[in-house]
Amino acid sequence: LVVCAWRVNPSALQWDFTWVVSYASHISARAEQKSTRLGPTACPADRAPADQLATFNSMVWRALQRADIPSVKEPLDLIRTDGKHPDGLTLIPWKGGKSMAWDATVADTVAESYLAKTAIEAGAAAEAAAGRKEVKYVQITNTHHFVPLAFETLGPINSKGIAFLSELGRRISTCTGDSRESSFLFQQ
Repeated sequence: LVVCAWRVNPSALQWDFTWVVSYASHISARAEQKSTRLGPTACPADRAPADQLATFNSMVWRALQRADIPSVKEPLDLIRTDGKHPDGLTLIPWKGGKSMAWDATVADTVAESYLAKTAIEAGAAAEAAAGRKEVKYVQITNTHHFVPLAFETLGPINSKGIAFLSELGRRISTCTGDSRESSFLFQQ
């Protein structure tokens, strides 16, 4: 199985071309990922996962601002017993009279731990990662609407993340009058 993907990385002014070659049998599965940078600038290393998460969280936060929904990043009032907190929180109710908290993660589509599932179903790694986020933040669901945002390295987004981004795009469209706002969100 060979999967190819082109994506534009606007912050680094470059094109990323990734190809994945998988060899699968009934006994084992193996993946090899190779990446080549093409473009006007050279990047010394791939962006760290923390940078990717910061980019996703900033995108969500900016989109909420465009929808006239005040929000904060890394709310300190929602710290769990282990010191961790969600990536963001709306300051006004989002759904059912509750503020919305979100936490994002990035799952490697071709990681060995996900490969058996992602070879069968697109988005399986994102759904698994989102499930872990929901378990991690189960205690805040009594007082807040929680949305796990799980993105895979080769593109898929978890189903609750898609529903959230679609609703956010609809709310931005209401404010701006531009019906393409959902499309713009998914292009980012």
